[in-house]
Amino acid sequence: MAKYRLLSPPDYLPAPFNPTKKINIPPKEFFGVPLKGNWILLMFFIPIHLIAMFSEEMMWRGYLLPIQEVMFGNLAWVINGLLWAWVLHMALKWHIIGMIPSMLVAPLIAQYTQSTWAAFAVHAIGNAPLWIILLIGIIQKTEISN
Repeated sequence: MAKYRLLSPPDYLPAPFNPTKKINIPPKEFFGVPLKGNWILLMFFIPIHLIAMFSEEMMWRGYLLPIQEVMFGNLAWVINGLLWAWVLHMALKWHIIGMIPSMLVAPLIAQYTQSTWAAFAVHAIGNAPLWIILLIGIIQKTEISN
C-alpha cells in the first residue's frame, strides 16, 4: 500500500516506519540521532514509549471499552479495535491493513480477560521489536578499516 501515492508515508520517515525504505541491521541512526553507543536514547525512549502505550490502553481499553461493552455487548472489542485503528493510527495509513489484526487482538483480550493489563502486555509485545532494533544499533561493533 505504501507504493500508492495517496497511501504513501512521508519521505522523511526512516525505516522501519517507512516500508519503502530498506532497514539496515544494525541501524546507524534513529530519526537522525546516531545510535552507536547511545544508551541515553534507549534509557529515555523505552520509558516514554511505555507511558504512551499505557496511556493508550487506559483510554481505549480501561475507559472506552467498558462503556462500549454496555452499548455493543460481546462485539464491543470489534468496535473498539476498529475505532482505535481509525482514530489513532490512521496517520500510518500505509500500515493500516497490516495493523488491523493487532488492533483487534488487544481489545479482544482486554474484553475476554476484563484486564487492561493484558491489553497493555499485548501492545508492549507488539512494539518491543523496535526496542530490539534500537539496541542492536546501540551495541554495534566498530568497523575495522585497514
